[in-house]
Amino acid sequence: MNNSFLVKNQIVQRKERAVDGVYYDCFVAIGFLIAFLICKLLSFTILFYACAVLLTLYMLFCKPSSLILMMVFILPSSGLIKLTSASSAILGYCFLIGEIKYLVINTSKIKISLILVLLTLCVGLTVFYYLDYSLGLTIFRFMVSMVFLYFVSGDDKLISRLQKNGINVFIAGTIFNIVLGLAYYFFTKRNVFSGNFCGVSLDRNFYSAVISMAISFAVIQFFISKRALLTFAELVFLFFGGLLSGSRTFLVSLIIPILIVLYFLFSGKYIKKVLPFIFVLLAVGLLFSSLLSPLLNMTIDRFDASDVSTANGRYDIWKYYLEKTTSNPTSFFIGSSFKTDLYISTNHTLHDVVHHNTFIQSLSTIGVLGTSLLILSFYKLFVLLKRPGKKRFVFLFPLFSLILCYFFINGLFSDLLTIMIFLSFMFYQCQTNEYENSAN
Repeated sequence: MNNSFLVKNQIVQRKERAVDGVYYDCFVAIGFLIAFLICKLLSFTILFYACAVLLTLYMLFCKPSSLILMMVFILPSSGLIKLTSASSAILGYCFLIGEIKYLVINTSKIKISLILVLLTLCVGLTVFYYLDYSLGLTIFRFMVSMVFLYFVSGDDKLISRLQKNGINVFIAGTIFNIVLGLAYYFFTKRNVFSGNFCGVSLDRNFYSAVISMAISFAVIQFFISKRALLTFAELVFLFFGGLLSGSRTFLVSLIIPILIVLYFLFSGKYIKKVLPFIFVLLAVGLLFSSLLSPLLNMTIDRFDASDVSTANGRYDIWKYYLEKTTSNPTSFFIGSSFKTDLYISTNHTLHDVVHHNTFIQSLSTIGVLGTSLLILSFYKLFVLLKRPGKKRFVFLFPLFSLILCYFFINGLFSDLLTIMIFLSFMFYQCQTNEYENSAN
């Protein structure tokens, strides 16, 4: 009896220490984000660089689990940690230094991945053919991140901690991004109901992708976790933050959470949670209808006939870049690098725009060979994360939400996309035990 009690007590203490560590990581991340917000509000460049150096040092010396959890929490607010443009992003380089340090320490344990070697060679050919050194730097950062995530995926202890806390930290980071955005709009006296809300300096489409994925995670968490009330409050706040963006992408992506609810409804085991969920959601909608209706109507009004028929001009853009990619063997096999072109659309308007589709961006940038190897590299990460247990199809829905959103935006090799893919893979491959336990 005494031995059994001691073992249980030790397990409880380990769990408490793990939770304390997660709270500490989140607290540190919140501190850095508030500091960067102050820098932005005051236009204090020197303080910005000081905060960036401190963040780099923290990521350099923290544990690998803290490094990933910090990144997961901060990434939804990544637009805050940059200077004047996306090319001046700082966060990715802070994370890169932490990853390199961890890989150097564990050099002897790292296994070379043939897929990543081939992808590096293929993209390297594109870099040198077009002398696009920006692509070279980007692929270097991506490769380091993938090697790091491959190595992390084989660490059962580390994955166990990330499995228990990673999704909740991502949801918390997304919510805090909304809070930071509301604070930024308040202090800069901007209209938060203008339909252009996107947190702080994050592109509205990327903001929508983050919010949509967080909502998908939260809906599943609502049904499988024991903290349903807190999760429901998170869902309401996330939905409100998404509506503030006025994004059509966000509105379309809500089909994924709806499908998740239908899945649990027809599974039969969760009927006692599904019906109260729908009822309370409708009650909250009616209670705040005066606030939510204008936001919803404003977004729906953006779906005019011409925009729907052309996907807001995206069909022309996709057709142009696909035709360019297939126009000659070189661009077909190795792509055309990061270049975007001026072209005349069907309505005779001159455009200089990006691809507005990550898959087409990949085909255009690194060709069929590079895109195929890129997909294989993510598939290997998916396989490496697999843990014993029965897999449930519904756990793939956050990944579907991510794919849907990035079908309308550019995100090739971005830290945000890479980490969100890692989280969605881990959610499916590692959390089935929690699902099975909650279902009993």
